[in-house]
Order: sequence, then structure tokens, then C-alpha cells
Amino acid sequence: MLVFGFGQPAHVDDGDQTCTMEESFVLPIFTTSTRARLHASSLIGVSFVKDGLYRLVKQSIPKLRFNIPSPLKEKIAGLRESFNGKTLEAISGSIQQFLIPEMDLEAGPVGFEEAIGLIEKSKGCLSIEQVCKEAGISSRSLQRHFNERIGISPKRYAKITRVNALLNELLTREPENWMEKVVSLNYHDQPHLVNEFKSIIKLSPRALLKYRDSLYHQVQ
Repeated sequence: MLVFGFGQPAHVDDGDQTCTMEESFVLPIFTTSTRARLHASSLIGVSFVKDGLYRLVKQSIPKLRFNIPSPLKEKIAGLRESFNGKTLEAISGSIQQFLIPEMDLEAGPVGFEEAIGLIEKSKGCLSIEQVCKEAGISSRSLQRHFNERIGISPKRYAKITRVNALLNELLTREPENWMEKVVSLNYHDQPHLVNEFKSIIKLSPRALLKYRDSLYHQVQ
């Protein structure tokens, strides 16, 4: 994600460290949920799918941390300043006009995009071995491209994709039959589902439901 900040700095918890963000910063994929703390700040974020962030910064994602590389940093600073006095719709248009020529839209490595598509279509349920076979890419090449262009392993990406599939459903309604979710998302059993969910979200599915419901109650 590319984030534009306005007001006081945002702070992001990264493992045992708390990092103070600059006016504009990037958030690569985290392997687990993380916390951002804001103090009288407003943020505008642009979320990228697949390897979109890599295509913008043209730099290995693990080397980024939260920093925008130069000279892109100077261009983004100018874009951020142009937001003054604009509506959110106008800002969205400006961001789109900026990103299209800045991003590398050439085809990615052979088999890489196909592999991502298979993982997402299966909601993370296909084994990486099966993904490689169907996408026509070696396991070693897929691992290398994922680490460079997304910042995590394909196995971790698949796990996050599977957890997100369950998360998206929980944010709208509680499943009537949890065992159906176990089967449809290819978990061994319900404890496996709960443990994997907690490893990414840091909450159990039922704890998240209580948190979600309390948030909805506060908004209402």
C-alpha cells in the first residue's frame, strides 16, 4: 500500500519496534496483522494487488521497509502537495493519472502471474506444488519471484489468501456451519482453521466477531 499522510505522523508497530512514518510511505505485505497508531492524522491509501507495489517502486520489496525510493519519493511529494483543496474524487483521479505512467506494466516473469491467479482463484487451497505444475513454473523460480516482487513466500501468500477468504465472510456474517468452512477452505479440522486464522489476524474468528459487533454498535 502507498500511503499519504496529513497532520501528525503515523506510527506502525513492526515486530518489537515502533516506526514513525514520513509524510508519504509504503506498507508492504505483513506476514501477520500489525497496528498503526494515528494522532490527529488523516491518511489516503492506495492498495496494490499482486506485485503492483513492486511495479511502482521497481525495487526488491524486502529492501523497502517503509521507505519510498528516490527519485520516486520527490515525485510523490509533489503529488501529495497537489491534493490541497481537492475533493476525494479529484484526488483519486490525480493518483490514477500519476500511477499509470510510473508503473511498469510489462508482463511479469513467465508463470508468475498465472501462479498468483491460481492461488487467488482457489482461495489459497491449492498446494504450491500443484500451483507450480499448473502455472508451468519451477518451485525455486516461484519462491524467488514471490520474495522479490511481493516480499513473502508463495506458501505464506496462499495462507494469507485463505485466511482473507474467511475474514471477508466474517465481516459480513457469522457462518451458520463452521464445519462447512473447514471443508470448503480445505482445513484439516476446526482447530486447524482457528489456529491459522489466529496466526495471521492475532484473534480467533469468534473474538473477531465480538470485536466487529462492538465496532458496529459504536458506529450506530
